Amino acid sequence: MKRSYSLRIRLTLIILIPLLFVAGAAGFWQLNNARLTAGDVFDRSLQSAALAVSNDVALSSGDALGVETRRILADTSGGRVYYHVYAPDGVIVAGYATPPAGIPTATDGDLNAVYFNGEYLGREVRGYRMRTHMQVDGFSGVFTTTVWQDVRIRSTFVRALILRSLVVISSIILSLALIVWFGVRIGLRPLNDLQQAIDLRSGDDLKAIQRAVPAEVKGIVRTLNRLLGQVSEAMATQGEFISNAAHQLRNPLAGVLALAESVRSARSEVAMRERADDLVKAAKETSQLAQKLLTYERAKSISPASEKEISLCGICSMNLSWNFKQCRIVASKLTLHWVMRFWK
Repeated sequence: MKRSYSLRIRLTLIILIPLLFVAGAAGFWQLNNARLTAGDVFDRSLQSAALAVSNDVALSSGDALGVETRRILADTSGGRVYYHVYAPDGVIVAGYATPPAGIPTATDGDLNAVYFNGEYLGREVRGYRMRTHMQVDGFSGVFTTTVWQDVRIRSTFVRALILRSLVVISSIILSLALIVWFGVRIGLRPLNDLQQAIDLRSGDDLKAIQRAVPAEVKGIVRTLNRLLGQVSEAMATQGEFISNAAHQLRNPLAGVLALAESVRSARSEVAMRERADDLVKAAKETSQLAQKLLTYERAKSISPASEKEISLCGICSMNLSWNFKQCRIVASKLTLHWVMRFWK
């Protein structure tokens, strides 16, 4: 037998499976969006740090950085930022003496700021380089400011952002699952009421179901009520037939019983034989009556689907032909009988 799941489980799965696909697509989109957002936030932070360093170097001639600038460098987006400033002649002005490897080269007239990926002390870093005209200690020209930060800080930030997004999406999915489960359970409550109404029906109570039901199951209830009506009608017809049969057979059976008693009380063998013949005749008539009652009941119990049209003229013609043949046979026998009698 084919396994059938409950309607509650089927509806819940039908609703939740598309939601899970949507949640997966949203999670994938959030992953890419988190990476792009983190990249944009960190790049802007590097740009802000480079501008602050360049401004403080110009104001202090590279001797010291401001408090706010040092705070920015110490903790930008959750990690330390390194910096390096050198003069047009390549002399270091401020910052770390060892810049990261992988800084793109620039021509003398190129003042465009660029982001780059490099390596610093064996670690992958993300950096920002800007070139500006400044004057430091009476020396003017194009000064190059470079800032960089460990890429692992960015990866940690992305993972934390994705984790928060997954927690939010999972909470939403779990809430939706609970809402759908209880919603389906409440929505299917009329079916439970219908089941209770059906359980109340029995052989003694086959009345139609009158409870209010949803439009989706009205057809089922209508069919069930029609079936209950047909069963009730069939049981009533059967009871009526039994009552009529008992009434019709009561007198013939009483007569058969009386004849049987008379056979037993006969005074002579001749009288006993006569009464026995009457008993057999009465029993045959009673049997024929019972057969007719059964035939009548079978004819009444034929379902409308089994009924079919017949030709009354064809039946009458067939019966007349059969009777005509029987009459011819009887006439032939009578003619032969009288001919034989005449010759005798």
